Amino acid sequence: IAVDPRLESCTDAALAALSSDDRFVLATYYLDGRPLAEVGRILGVHESTISRKLDKLAKTLRKNILAGLTRLGIARREAEQVLEVDVRDLRVNIRRSLAQESLERTFLEDRQL
Repeated sequence: IAVDPRLESCTDAALAALSSDDRFVLATYYLDGRPLAEVGRILGVHESTISRKLDKLAKTLRKNILAGLTRLGIARREAEQVLEVDVRDLRVNIRRSLAQESLERTFLEDRQL
């Protein structure tokens, strides 16, 4: 399935714009496959807090990707249709986009400052 390269570009940009905190939560949950409770323990918050954070991040990413597409001149309705692609068809290196050197260590050090 051909995916609009503008979607891939906007997705990369939206992921890159996330804070280290947000990248950590996404990477730990989705890429590392850690359960909500474990992510919550790492961060010292309840798992329901992590669940709400993930929901909010998904909505924010969608909004930012749509905004990026419209900045490229794609009409809102068309941009929404472009977003209806199966994410498995995207050629976006999510691991690279969310990674940073020693993500967990960096995040936890930032928290202690």
